[in-house]
Amino acid sequence: MYLLGVVCVACIMIAAGFYVSYIRNSLMRQTISNVQTVTQQQQQAFDSFIDRDRERIHSYADDFSKHSSTDLENIHSTLEIFCSVDALYTVVNLDTGEFYNSKSEEVFCMGEEELENYRGFSGSGVREPYIGLYTDSKMFGYYECFTFSDGVKGLIQKGYESDRVSEEFTLSFYNDQGFAYVINRGG
Repeated sequence: MYLLGVVCVACIMIAAGFYVSYIRNSLMRQTISNVQTVTQQQQQAFDSFIDRDRERIHSYADDFSKHSSTDLENIHSTLEIFCSVDALYTVVNLDTGEFYNSKSEEVFCMGEEELENYRGFSGSGVREPYIGLYTDSKMFGYYECFTFSDGVKGLIQKGYESDRVSEEFTLSFYNDQGFAYVINRGG
């Protein structure tokens, strides 16, 4: 009888161990699935955010292309619209290196090396994380090249501080390091 009791207790303990292990694995799989779903939703939200911003940049580039590169009043009045936005809009004259932004009415001029870098851009795209022209902050943004009505090549870009984008679009599983990893490593 004693042996039968020991066997029953052993069977119950083994069955309980398997049950606990099964429940633990099932909960882990469910948690991973939930995190992946949230991550996928965040990725879709981020992609949508990028697409909308790129459409806006395109329309602004189209607007700037209707004006002369020397029409500083138009450039400043258009950029003034964005002075309260949490992003930095910048228009660059790729012939002279002069640039204007939405946070200041000053005309700035970039160095030759930086100008050559900007002249290397073509079409439109998402920028690799970069140090802003007006700030020393690490930025994330978009650009589009265009031609002013007087034939001068130009570029408009919209940049956000990387930390802001990282906070808004935290992705749990992106190389196991989140969106901040994507921004800080260069995309």
